[in-house]
Amino acid sequence: MTFLRALERGLDRLYLLSGYLAALFLVVLGVLIFISIASRALGVYMAGLTAYSGYAMIASTFLAFAYTLKSDAHIRVELFINRAGIRLRKGMEIWCHVVAAGFGSYFAFYSIRMVWVSYRFQERSEGSDAILLWIPQLAMALGTTIFAISLVHSLVRVLITPAAEIRRAPAQEIGH
Repeated sequence: MTFLRALERGLDRLYLLSGYLAALFLVVLGVLIFISIASRALGVYMAGLTAYSGYAMIASTFLAFAYTLKSDAHIRVELFINRAGIRLRKGMEIWCHVVAAGFGSYFAFYSIRMVWVSYRFQERSEGSDAILLWIPQLAMALGTTIFAISLVHSLVRVLITPAAEIRRAPAQEIGH
């Protein structure tokens, strides 16, 4: 059990680090937007600011997924799960987590593959800065990979949690 607790703590730290990185890229996004507005007001053209703002937004979004899942802040539609009995609810939770982990892993695999292909072919952006695309794509691949890990982690948690302890949304959330 000690190994599993250490693994869980390590994964929680990974999700927290991912959340901090997402917050950092959100600040970078804000700074880039401010610079873009200020440079336009001053009549100065700064190449690539729009593209870099987009890269920062993508990095912030994808790096936040795992932290958001760990914080229980993802939107869950629990209309059917909350109306099910204990055993059926556990089965539905397992099915939902298996599907999510499958899609998340698929997305992570192809995000990593996209970075690899961009790296191999030295693809560049079409903007005036012509940055190598694998560099900004790396943040998306990292974010989807950490998210896939968190989805599998969540699935394992559901599998080992007794059916009676599977959480249920409070009555006011399900329209009672």
